[in-house]
Amino acid sequence: MSQRYEPGEIVDITITGARVLTHTDGSLVYEYEYGEAGATDREEVRHEASAVTITRRVPAAGMPRPNEVWEDDLGIRYLVVESEGQVRLHDGAPSGSRSVEHIHEVYGPITPLIRDEPGREDITPDIAKQVLWWFGQGSEGGAEGSTFENGLIGTIVHAPKEERRRLAREYPGYVQAVYWAEAPDGGIDDLRKIAERAS
Repeated sequence: MSQRYEPGEIVDITITGARVLTHTDGSLVYEYEYGEAGATDREEVRHEASAVTITRRVPAAGMPRPNEVWEDDLGIRYLVVESEGQVRLHDGAPSGSRSVEHIHEVYGPITPLIRDEPGREDITPDIAKQVLWWFGQGSEGGAEGSTFENGLIGTIVHAPKEERRRLAREYPGYVQAVYWAEAPDGGIDDLRKIAERAS
């Protein structure tokens, strides 16, 4: 195909792998690589224009990993699971899990609430016991924590999503345990198993 174009031609232009830099009032600034040296160029597009189509590919925070908790733009939370060799998002609904790509494209952008980062504090047996107790499971492996710990759990339970994200930076094990306790599909049972590991 010739690389010569005539002024007045109508063409479809697709740029793959564009990275969003800023987004304000219907305008999207992005960059993309060209050439062999990894040079980049910046462009701006009015993404609300009817002639423009944008397809979401990869979340800003990278791809989700199993055991993380992510949230879509509607505030629906998902546990990241691995199913048949694929990483998928599960919201606890009976319909099961769906692909990361589908949720990100249709309900995105998706953002992480809990990342499974190296060195992250796991849910310890003590945390599991305290969260079980807070959720009324004292006779099922739960144990009351200190005044601070009980207050922290209550704060996490009632915190809006932005506050939960902030709390997750300091208390990832507690925030993860609360998400499990709130999950409709077996999170309490998983917390009981962790609580049983206490010596």
